[in-house]
Amino acid sequence: MPDNVLKNPMYRMPVSFGPTPGPRQGPDGKPFANLSESRRRTIEVTFRSDAKQLETLLPPGFILDGEPLVTLEYQYLTNLAWLAGRGYNILSVKIPTVFQGKTKNVRGPFLAVLWENSPDAILSGREELGFSKLYCELPPVRRFKGQEHYVASWQGHEFFHMNVKPIEELDISTLSAPKTDGVLHYKYMPRTGEWGTEEIAYAAITPVTTGHVKVEKKWRCDGSASFSKASWEQLPTLHHIVNKLADLKNFGVVSSTITETAGTTDLSEQEIVD
Repeated sequence: MPDNVLKNPMYRMPVSFGPTPGPRQGPDGKPFANLSESRRRTIEVTFRSDAKQLETLLPPGFILDGEPLVTLEYQYLTNLAWLAGRGYNILSVKIPTVFQGKTKNVRGPFLAVLWENSPDAILSGREELGFSKLYCELPPVRRFKGQEHYVASWQGHEFFHMNVKPIEELDISTLSAPKTDGVLHYKYMPRTGEWGTEEIAYAAITPVTTGHVKVEKKWRCDGSASFSKASWEQLPTLHHIVNKLADLKNFGVVSSTITETAGTTDLSEQEIVD
């Protein structure tokens, strides 16, 4: 953004109080400049699943790309400028896809769903970016006898567990970036009063950018992760999602890593894919 000034002030409800501070707009109405000071720790487990099952999770225009893999990511974000140095945690589910648009095709992991433990991050990400964000509790890691344990819960009911054990620290100078156009999304907003119809429904992409994020450390791990089926009473608004993920066939873990990075982007590069 030229001269670090937003073209138009950004609003979210309630609009009568003025422009809304958030990840892409500070209290002075300008983007944040000190994005290099943030930190992120990403714990990842990827397993091979069933193609037909994964296809049922893809919105219109999306097809599987290559092997039927599922990547589960647990992330800790800290020292974020837009939260005045605070942070939050993330659990996400990604599937390798190609989106076949009217004007172009784009390749990248489809972000099927992600949970966060910050309502502020959820609201801005859903409304402005089109991320499929939901709320849950994502507590700090528990370390014991060389293993790291991660959990996700809703009002105390645990529905996800991940266990990893770092095996080998990798030489980051030899790492190569994955061949992808970016992370893909499907933004959907219902139309008020016309129940069951959409106000908007389209694909979006978080394009790959360079120079914003620096990998500081990375480990190869032994890892496992799983969702646990739940009843409506246990997860009134999440059981339909969690149960579909719990039903996915797991034919074995293909990779597990821990990555520590510095720096971030405010995701203002997010765009619609036609």
